[in-house]
Amino acid sequence: MSGGNGVHSEDDDGRLVIPIVMWGSRAPTHRVSVIHMMSDLQTLVTGSLDGQLILWDCLTSPKIEVVPRLMLLTGVTSAVKCIAETEANRIVTSSEDGDMMSWDVTDGNCIDSKKHPDLVHKTMKAYK
Repeated sequence: MSGGNGVHSEDDDGRLVIPIVMWGSRAPTHRVSVIHMMSDLQTLVTGSLDGQLILWDCLTSPKIEVVPRLMLLTGVTSAVKCIAETEANRIVTSSEDGDMMSWDVTDGNCIDSKKHPDLVHKTMKAYK
């Protein structure tokens, strides 16, 4: 149930839920540059023009909602160009400046990263 002022809400058990947002001196913009729906059809991944990744939970009961779950701090400041799912709960991202990173989407940990400044991927497909 949403609060009348949009600042807080209550969960299904009637407990007060107050969202807390933390960032540095500038709020993130998250202007979306790429979207990927995971094969479980419950997790959406968005990449932004300023290098952020956000994991979203797609809920369908009792109503359809897309709820942010986790913002991944990539350390990259250039646009995320593509996202590919490699195996269950794993993705690879590529950015405009050649950074490629492998992620675990269950906990948001970066598994590996490589920089290829001469190779900028605009599309990727994982071969399983």
